[in-house]
Amino acid sequence: MKNQGDVLESKTTLLARARAGAQLLDTLDPGWQWRVDPEKLRMDIGWILENGCGCVMAQLDGRSFDQGLDHYQIDGEEPVPLGFTLDRPDFDHTSQWDKLTVAWRTEVLSRRKEDPE
Repeated sequence: MKNQGDVLESKTTLLARARAGAQLLDTLDPGWQWRVDPEKLRMDIGWILENGCGCVMAQLDGRSFDQGLDHYQIDGEEPVPLGFTLDRPDFDHTSQWDKLTVAWRTEVLSRRKEDPE
């Protein structure tokens, strides 16, 4: 079993993972960045919005994290290296979820600047 020190990812690692996930979405769903509300974006599992989870997958799919993964045919271990979740999503470490949220906000906003609506 991993200890807490083993599962902490660096900000650089989480940024790279979010970038990889964003690049996949660029290919699968051009314009996705306009359907993700950066103000409501929360990558942690426990965060619930009025209509469900605030993560990228739930915002794009409109239902939930799992249904979003199904929609984009992302399965197995793929969500972790694509920045859609942490290595141990049950691991309650707020700073890790916050870093992942910031990484995704960065990707959403940079793509909006590159491709104005």
